[in-house]
Amino acid sequence: MRGLVLACTFAVSAASVLLELAGSPAWSLAPASHVGWVALVWSAALTFAGFGERAWSATASAAACLPVLALAVGADLRVGDAWIDACVRALAALAVIVAWGVALGRCARSELGARVGRTAWFVLALGVPALVAALEWGSADEAARAPAWLAFASEASPVAWSRDLAARQLPSGWRALPLAPLGAAALLFAGATRFAGATRFAGATRFGRKERA
Repeated sequence: MRGLVLACTFAVSAASVLLELAGSPAWSLAPASHVGWVALVWSAALTFAGFGERAWSATASAAACLPVLALAVGADLRVGDAWIDACVRALAALAVIVAWGVALGRCARSELGARVGRTAWFVLALGVPALVAALEWGSADEAARAPAWLAFASEASPVAWSRDLAARQLPSGWRALPLAPLGAAALLFAGATRFAGATRFAGATRFGRKERA
């Protein structure tokens, strides 16, 4: 399953950029960032990371994503983006994809961690950005905004960050760095490590009691 997921994600992200580079009249990402689009595709595919090593590999995904990001950098350069800006965006996107892949993979190593990881992904990474979009896009008032606390939570989503990157809606300078998604991934990894330790400790305790009995 893992190979199929990675192959499909690679094919979709690479084909979209290659069609753009080939000048296909039937496909155009302009004025979106190609790096952001690739990041969005790979971030959405992280949904499979919560189902363990059989469904996702952080190392394999990074290796497969790198050449597509390189193509995307070239496509962004063709539309006038600065070299340094395109490279920084690509490195930031790769960091987010790898960090969340590692965190979700760590969660999947224990039963409790797997439940927590999948809940965090579907609520924080997918659910909150979808709710923010529904509140803002579905409002009759074009200036309507989601509550500040909800918008703040949405910033931790790798999917929301990738969407803003693709739409070129991120602020300039250091504020464009994915600090919130990386911080959320670090917290999830730390929590998963603690859950795994607690599970091993509980298992060892039960084993010891059986031995004494």
